[in-house]
Amino acid sequence: MSLFLENGGWMGLLGLALVPLLVHLLARTRPPRFAFSSVEFLRRVLRRSARVRKPQDMLAWLLRTLAVLGVAGAVIGPILASRDAALPGMARSVVVVADRSGSMAAPDGVGTRFSAACEAAASHLKKARPEAANVVWLDSRPEAVFPRPGPNVSFLVESINRAEVRLEAGAVDTAMRIAGEQLAEAPGHRELVLISDFQASAWEDAALPVPDGVKVIKRQVGTETGNSSIEALFVTPADPVAGQEVGVVARVRNHAGTPRRATLYLEAGGGRQSRVIELPAWGSTEAVFEARFGRAEEVLLSAALEADEFPADDRRHAVVEVREALDLVVIGEGGDGEVWNALGDALPWLRVRIEDAPPRPGTAQFAYAADWNGENVERWRELAASGAAVLMRPGPRTPLAALLDLAGVESEGGGSFAVEGSETGWEAEIGDADAKVFALFRTGEFGNPLGGVFRSRSKLPAGAVAGGGRLLARYADGTPAMVVWDRPPAKVVYWGLALDREVSTWPDQSSFVPFIGEFLLHERAVVPPASTEVRAGGELFWQPGEEAVRSQVRLVTSGGEECPVDAEAGEAGTLFRGRMRAAPGVYEWKLGGQLATRRVVNFPETESDLRVMDPGRLAGEEVEGSALLQRAALGRGVPLWPLLAAAALVFLLGEGVVTLWKPRAMDESA
Repeated sequence: MSLFLENGGWMGLLGLALVPLLVHLLARTRPPRFAFSSVEFLRRVLRRSARVRKPQDMLAWLLRTLAVLGVAGAVIGPILASRDAALPGMARSVVVVADRSGSMAAPDGVGTRFSAACEAAASHLKKARPEAANVVWLDSRPEAVFPRPGPNVSFLVESINRAEVRLEAGAVDTAMRIAGEQLAEAPGHRELVLISDFQASAWEDAALPVPDGVKVIKRQVGTETGNSSIEALFVTPADPVAGQEVGVVARVRNHAGTPRRATLYLEAGGGRQSRVIELPAWGSTEAVFEARFGRAEEVLLSAALEADEFPADDRRHAVVEVREALDLVVIGEGGDGEVWNALGDALPWLRVRIEDAPPRPGTAQFAYAADWNGENVERWRELAASGAAVLMRPGPRTPLAALLDLAGVESEGGGSFAVEGSETGWEAEIGDADAKVFALFRTGEFGNPLGGVFRSRSKLPAGAVAGGGRLLARYADGTPAMVVWDRPPAKVVYWGLALDREVSTWPDQSSFVPFIGEFLLHERAVVPPASTEVRAGGELFWQPGEEAVRSQVRLVTSGGEECPVDAEAGEAGTLFRGRMRAAPGVYEWKLGGQLATRRVVNFPETESDLRVMDPGRLAGEEVEGSALLQRAALGRGVPLWPLLAAAALVFLLGEGVVTLWKPRAMDESA
């Protein structure tokens, strides 16, 4: 602590403390008259007329001296303040960083963490009375109320009272950078006030780039509470086909130290399902719902938990683009093409076309090469890289290195494929019983998926199954029959099973069509569809494939509320952008009154863990709870003159009592 003098030039007034002493020493007292006939009466007169009488006169002198010192001290105006507080007359600049990220919506007593933070921020500014102040809001896009600290504290308090919490992730480092820039050029004594719940997941690795000489005050609001949230919602496979049975997966996490039981609800394609789930302490559970979408369209998925302590993250949305069909291109002529055409007729979600060369990237999900001779490796590689599964059935004398190069496997040595035939033929068997393509056949109800006889085959050396290749099927003698190399998003398949009915009875088996259907659905290269999810606090925009008239484009929420939209012309067409920041919910872009596409905004999962950290782990001085207001007063300085003035009055009253008090009359007979 330090002591400052507001009126140091009046230090000379302390010399008045000598006046009471001089009064006692120099004042003359007229002695009383006594009629006496002996010397004893003279002695009494001398004792009663002494300049300083003891102890009564000594006490009066002391009280008068203290009263004078009290008055002089009150005039000088001492101020008691902390060592780093603003000196009297020095300008004071205060920047408050107020957290309004998603975790601040958590309940705290009768209100929320955010309401407690707003109350603390407003109180600090009112008590501190700084010459310049500003507020930096901490959310996904931190911003300051003023371009630089200003004197209009009343406006800052009003903006705090009008503020609302944003269900977004907080960009702590950005907010601290803005606050540091605000204080770097601020005059006089500078203070940075951090008001937050100090959520552990957000602040644990945060940096505080505070300029030298800035005092840091931290105020923690909110108490730790448990919570459960839906942190993910997706379908598998990611891009389902109309009529295909899919799994809708909802991952629910428990942010508490005790196990919980909850009811999870799912709305998908107009249907509603529910399931009771068990959540382990500090763990997660995946609930899988089965669904089937009847036609090609955008399907909105919505999962919800029964209400808990923090309902903001109890709902999550996702949009699934259901394909009408999968496209398969067959390159080459012969019996293989006829079989694939028949498969296209049997599987309503499969479109087959026959071409002379590999298709352009992005135009097919599958490409089958019959009697491939090893040419156009680079073009096949580009097709696979675009997300297509390429099924390669090599012909005779096809270089083994060409297939391995396409699969991304380093080849050692040369060699070519050999095509061999047999009148008795070969039988095939499952090579990987745990593969998803065989799940349908595990009960035996649908027969043997690889049943039939193959009288012709291409022979892949067993040692070529390397570099992560999965052996799905093999011949009875161990010769590989079907190998899959996964190189996301590419998928390369060695297809060593003949389809031509002249050399294979496999296509005539009852299990053939179900197996091919399972293979295409489970072994296709899955390319995640274009994301329809927008980050909370981000921008909602849409660029239609064709030119759209501004008046025909609307953006509405799931509740029917219309949002303002701006249009920007660009090379790829008109870009429509919503003016507001995206809050959690479902938004629909409409063209001419018809639904064009949806966008979903979910609560950020990083804000669901409501555990807090000790702000003392951050750099800077820590002030918690109600002590913030006390330190705000100390920062301004506690004036001592009222105490000194009151003490002077007490001393004067005491002096009056001592002066008026008279000792008991002496016994004359003594």
